[in-house]
Amino acid sequence: MNTACHWFHSAVASAADTQLILYKIKFLAQHCIYIAKTRIGCVDSNIGSTDQKLRVAGGAVAGALSVAVLGGAPLPPILSPVLGVIALIMIATATVGTCPIYSALGVSSRSRGSLGSTTK
Repeated sequence: MNTACHWFHSAVASAADTQLILYKIKFLAQHCIYIAKTRIGCVDSNIGSTDQKLRVAGGAVAGALSVAVLGGAPLPPILSPVLGVIALIMIATATVGTCPIYSALGVSSRSRGSLGSTTK
């Protein structure tokens, strides 16, 4: 392990640092969700309820793995920020109810009876 990786692992090893990192991740996620909601407005929702639940669960797992890597799990250190970003994207799209990739492809996981715009 090179010196930078060793320093990084020792710097985030304490519980206080881990709590601070979790707080910052939570704040960033809430801020991103707020911005997405205010800018999207009445955009058609294209994520169904089952899709939302799967995204939240997947985001939680990715976030937990990201924190585990920071805590010294036997995974490559580069996975921590990658998993963190994946977790934020999954949870943000589930919360907002709109997936930009679905929009670009013209796909929707909502049932036919619940199509339409939503205001959040």
